[in-house]
Amino acid sequence: MFKKNAIVIDPQEVFIWGLIKKAEEHNKINILDFAHTFEESLKMLKRNVDFYFVCPEFDKEENEIIRIIIDRNLNKNSVILINNLSLTHVYHINNKTFKGYISKESNASTYDDMLEAIYKGEEFLDPKLMKQIEVLSLNTEGIKSIEKLTKREYEIFSLLSKGLSNYEIANTLCISEKTVRNNLTSIYRKLNLKGRSEAILFFQKNQL
Repeated sequence: MFKKNAIVIDPQEVFIWGLIKKAEEHNKINILDFAHTFEESLKMLKRNVDFYFVCPEFDKEENEIIRIIIDRNLNKNSVILINNLSLTHVYHINNKTFKGYISKESNASTYDDMLEAIYKGEEFLDPKLMKQIEVLSLNTEGIKSIEKLTKREYEIFSLLSKGLSNYEIANTLCISEKTVRNNLTSIYRKLNLKGRSEAILFFQKNQL
């Protein structure tokens, strides 16, 4: 049987050992290595493997890890491991940004289903996550509003929420300050916000 290789990135080590065990039982996916620091993760994301299992919930670098994966075109080979469902996760789930999504609360059979699906090249969405989003959407208009943003707008919005200036956002994303300003204008209009302070409050209020 032809095995496929994978790497696990998990700063809080919520998923690492369970995934390694399930992959061994599955016997089709080989976990080559794992990382639990941001620096290790950057090195891991340069390695050529079939799949990346990534829990991007680092203290300060969550959006940076996600951006690196997308910029390197690794997203369609990446499964996002979700410890705590956030607005960032909801946005990417709804936009099918990554190969798959699984929750720490899922049972063993769901992990088996996920491993089999991605081995076959199929996308996978943990039903438990979808149910959580449905429940949250009933009470959180922020989820519905955020879906109006493009991927670039959401990226800028996420950095803005961390208190970065237009200059810092531009440097982080390697774009011009004018592009940042134009995107912010579009964000404020789509979300019906008056400016920077309201945008930061909106993000914090709707962080799930």
